[in-house]
Amino acid sequence: MAVTHRSPIVLRRRIAREIKGLRQQTGLSLEAVSELTSITKSTLSRMEQGQTAPKVSILRQLLEAYEAPDAKREELERLAVEANRRGWWSHQYGGVEVPDWISTYVSLESEAQGVQIFEQIVPGLLQTEEYARALISSGFVGESPETVEDRVRLRMSRQERIAGGLSIQVVMDEAALRRVVGGRRVMAEQMRRLAQLAARPLVTLQVLPFTRLATPVVGSPFAILSFADNDPAVVYLEAIEDALYVENPGQVERFRLLYERLSRAALAPTRSAALFTTLAQRYSQDGEAGGSPDGEAGCSQDG
Repeated sequence: MAVTHRSPIVLRRRIAREIKGLRQQTGLSLEAVSELTSITKSTLSRMEQGQTAPKVSILRQLLEAYEAPDAKREELERLAVEANRRGWWSHQYGGVEVPDWISTYVSLESEAQGVQIFEQIVPGLLQTEEYARALISSGFVGESPETVEDRVRLRMSRQERIAGGLSIQVVMDEAALRRVVGGRRVMAEQMRRLAQLAARPLVTLQVLPFTRLATPVVGSPFAILSFADNDPAVVYLEAIEDALYVENPGQVERFRLLYERLSRAALAPTRSAALFTTLAQRYSQDGEAGGSPDGEAGCSQDG
């Protein structure tokens, strides 16, 4: 099985499922495995939850205890070697240093087959460079200009997935289009970018207008990441300087149902694309006149 350039986070989760499955097949408890291998129960638990990647020496002890077939041992050892390497974002652009909670998401996104996003700003995958710079500059108070630029470059590099086969479905609250980030010229460019992306075959963009669906979820952005090879989906919930990753299948399914509800309530993709074009024109015009783009656009009841 080839593992070159795979995400360490995704590989770690796969190893976790494999070693947990092997242990369960043997009927051994974590306590029993700890006694057999001298690996602490807490370490075993963290590895089975995908929180840490086992070193090859530790993995070999487990596979010996589980009497794993030779082919399975070779496969998991290759995965473990790759899982203990740093992600691609750690060395690209001279080494962009980002917090672990961000790097975890980037790792998962780099391996995802599809993503469904609900946001109240333009999602990072869809942002123009100037919109991203304005947003990052205002959001990370006290960061050096160099750090801001590192994060902008990282965000732009993530967008390579758009052309790399990632299926993207987004429901944006209308506030994402109305809240001015970086000025009206930047917003006009961003709206044009959304209109262009909306024409791509694997990109589905929808706007949830102010006139629709006043529920507690509005104000709670989330992303559902799905993967190939039967890897379980993950829900990503971001706070100001932290993130929560939901992997419980029942909870993930509730988020999927919630996304479907939001999608049904949002404007149809064609109506949303037309709105992007309309607002791009208005932001361009209002930038000259000093006005504000508002009015009936985006409030259509035509889903």
